[in-house]
Amino acid sequence: MEEIKIKLENCKNIKSGEITIFKNILNVKYANNGTGKSTIAEAIKYCIENDLAKLNLLKSYGASQDPSISIEPMLTSVEVFNEDFVNNIVFDKNEAIKDSFDVFIRTPEFDKRRKELDDDLKATKVDIGENNEINKMTLIFNDINRKIKFNNDGSITRRGMGKDIINTTNVYNLPSELKKFEPFFRDEERVKWIDWKSNGHAFDEKGNCPFCAEKLNDETYKAEKEVFMKSYSKTMVKNQKDLEDYLKNLKPYINSSEYERIYKYSRKIDNEKDFIADFKKFCDEVEFVNRKISDVVTFDTHEVSSDYLENLDKKIKGLLIDPDSFKIFNSKAALNIYNLINEKIENLLDKVTILEKEFKEINEHIQTAIRDSENDINSFLETAGINYKFVIDPTSELSSKSELKYCGNSGEMHDVDDIRESLSWGEKNSIALILFMYYALKKEVCLIVLDDPIS
Repeated sequence: MEEIKIKLENCKNIKSGEITIFKNILNVKYANNGTGKSTIAEAIKYCIENDLAKLNLLKSYGASQDPSISIEPMLTSVEVFNEDFVNNIVFDKNEAIKDSFDVFIRTPEFDKRRKELDDDLKATKVDIGENNEINKMTLIFNDINRKIKFNNDGSITRRGMGKDIINTTNVYNLPSELKKFEPFFRDEERVKWIDWKSNGHAFDEKGNCPFCAEKLNDETYKAEKEVFMKSYSKTMVKNQKDLEDYLKNLKPYINSSEYERIYKYSRKIDNEKDFIADFKKFCDEVEFVNRKISDVVTFDTHEVSSDYLENLDKKIKGLLIDPDSFKIFNSKAALNIYNLINEKIENLLDKVTILEKEFKEINEHIQTAIRDSENDINSFLETAGINYKFVIDPTSELSSKSELKYCGNSGEMHDVDDIRESLSWGEKNSIALILFMYYALKKEVCLIVLDDPIS
């Protein structure tokens, strides 16, 4: 039988001592109170855990040398049942033991199955994030949604881009005083030109044109300047041009009749109410298409609740895009995108059966582990005449809560808000001991030390 030799020196009341324990059997060491049993248990724990600071606290009174302990052959792990375990690991208010999921449910088989499920869940995505066409479309959608807002009554919020796009003054509707500048107003770089011209007006006090240095015609120049400064600004022209560019870039995805009708508003607004009504429909559809695509892109099942997994088929079907939902964004190019996304979603649905099977197996493992642990512990409590039931309640896929419930005379169950205060001294230590057994065995330690388990 393989032996383990433990030698101690200068540990509290132990000047020098040696004990022998044998592997793979129950070793019982009996001695009177005050002999040093708890000191030996502490010294073994601190030695194996290499906690020299705590080991030095065991130094004998009046000794000149520090405490020392040797274990041959050396062990790598240990758990000790003592007062510290009862005070720190069990009976925290209404929870019987900390980390109950790891203690009672998690096993290598569970971890293996869970990893397989997690790997499959990670792969359960609709991979359209690298599609340049979709990315280009959603980038414009995001800009429109961010810059153009509507009030509760359906009117455009008149600030930022909303204020400028509803302005009937634009580069296509120039006042007569500015007609000669039409080529510059229509240029693709018109925003820079308007900024340049606005800044130049600050240097006209010398009587010469700040742009060509010729003598100013005061009346003509003042009239042009007044109309220009009153009608146009860099921000206004930029916002109007941005909207025009958005529409041009989105043209492939909009049916031709709707595009022509909406694009005309970027040139001229004859009736403000018609413009707002039509543009509201356009923005609503932008938001709807963008949300549907965003839901698909961000769909991720890796960290979801069991309720989600149980309805995974329904969730994935909810990502499908119905082309008939759109009145504006229903061109051939738009329909091709919807069909591409729907095809990937349909492929994803084929994997749902496998995922649900894996989840069901994991859930069955959890329920079996809970049932076996509850039956084992409650059998002990009943045999010991302790009127409590041990209950494990799964709170998520990877956590649980363990409780003690008091059994009344009629078999009714009562919640226990503070376990430590409710149990007698004997009940507390008896229940703690069986909980420790599960705790220590789950850790698969080399050595389990029970310090006065039946004192």
